[in-house]
Amino acid sequence: MSATIRQLRSALRRVSRGRPGQGRRYPAELRRAVVRHVLGERERGVSTRATAAALGLSYQTVSLWLARDRARLRPVKVKTTPSTTPSDPPVLKWVTAHGHRIEGLSRDDVVYLLRGLS
Repeated sequence: MSATIRQLRSALRRVSRGRPGQGRRYPAELRRAVVRHVLGERERGVSTRATAAALGLSYQTVSLWLARDRARLRPVKVKTTPSTTPSDPPVLKWVTAHGHRIEGLSRDDVVYLLRGLS
């Protein structure tokens, strides 16, 4: 068992005071730490279900925390490049899988944005 899993399990047990049951309120920072750990494990090929079990949480709880994390807005910095001619109309648009739409990007802006996501 990794040190991270031991630390998270310990923190989760402290909140639940060792008692099983439903309706626990876990602190936001602890939920975010669990989400970061689950996402890291996913990148290594470990399933969400296996990671939830290793942490002693239900799959449904972890799935809910992941969904809430995806729905949260995050600040994004976009580096703008000056246009060579002011009359060039912006033609590029980006629509995310969640329906967010960004318009008015130059090709360089899109490349910069995509590199920032990887």
